[in-house]
Amino acid sequence: MKSLIIFFIVMVSYHQSGKAQKVFDTVVAKVYYKAYHMYDTIGKISKNENMILFVGKNSSVYKSMDKIYNDSLIKDNGPKMQTMDFATNGTRKATFTQIAKSTNNPNKLLICENLFRDYLITEDIQGAMDWQIGSDTKKIENLDATKATCFFKGRNYEAWFCTDIPIPNGPWKFGRLPGLILEVTDITGFVKFNFAGFENVQNKNELMPELPLKAIKISKQDFSNLKEAFRNDPETFMNNAFSDLGNGISNVKINTGLPNNRVPNRNNNPIEIEAK
Repeated sequence: MKSLIIFFIVMVSYHQSGKAQKVFDTVVAKVYYKAYHMYDTIGKISKNENMILFVGKNSSVYKSMDKIYNDSLIKDNGPKMQTMDFATNGTRKATFTQIAKSTNNPNKLLICENLFRDYLITEDIQGAMDWQIGSDTKKIENLDATKATCFFKGRNYEAWFCTDIPIPNGPWKFGRLPGLILEVTDITGFVKFNFAGFENVQNKNELMPELPLKAIKISKQDFSNLKEAFRNDPETFMNNAFSDLGNGISNVKINTGLPNNRVPNRNNNPIEIEAK
C-alpha cells in the first residue's frame, strides 16, 4: 500500500506539472541549500533534503532539488516507472512544497502543496518575522556573514546573512534581511538550512518555475484537515481523490471511521509549532 501511494503521488505530480501558470519573470540567480528537520523526536527520525531558491527580479520560488531530480527521472523513463522498484530505482525522498515570494510584497507567500492533487495556499506573514540584527560575524564558504535572530512559527531562529549579496531572501519562508540568508538554525537544532552554493544565471531566457495553474485554492486550516483525513483513512481518501480529480475539495468524501487503516503520525515535531 505504501509503495502504491508513493507511486501515485509522484505520477500525479508529474502529470500536473505541465498545467502551470505562465510567468514572465526570469531567473537571475540560484541558491542551493541543504535542509534538515528532525520531525520525530521520540524515534529520532529526521530527513535531509537538497533545496533550491530560484531568484528573479520580481519574484522567487523555493522548492526541492530532489523533487526536480525525481521528475527528470520519471520523464526519462516514462511508462517504465510503473514497474520499477521505488526502493532501488534511484528516486529520492522529496517534498512537494513550493513557496513563491514577490519582491514587491515579501509578506505575502504563495504556497503550493500536494496531496494527490495540487493545492494553493496564500499566507500573510506581516509582522511574524521580526529580525534582530546583531554584531556577530563569521565566514560561510568564504562569504562574510552577519548574525540575526527572530522568533517565527513557534521557534527561535539564528540566521546568518551576507550583505555582499544584496538579495533580501533566503530558504523556506525566510527573508527580509539586508542580504542573502546563507544559514538558518532553530536553536534546538531540530531545524536547519545550510548554504550549499550560489550561482549567477547567465541564460537571460530562463524563466522562473511555474506553480500549477489548476491548483485548488484552499486555506491553511482546510489543508491541514485534508492531511488528517488522509491519515485517518488513506485508501478511502485516495479512491475519492482520484475519482474526483478536477473538482473542488467539497466533493471529496472522507471516511474517518477506519482506525485500522490509519497512517501513523510520526511528525510530533513539525517545523511550524504555532498554527498561525
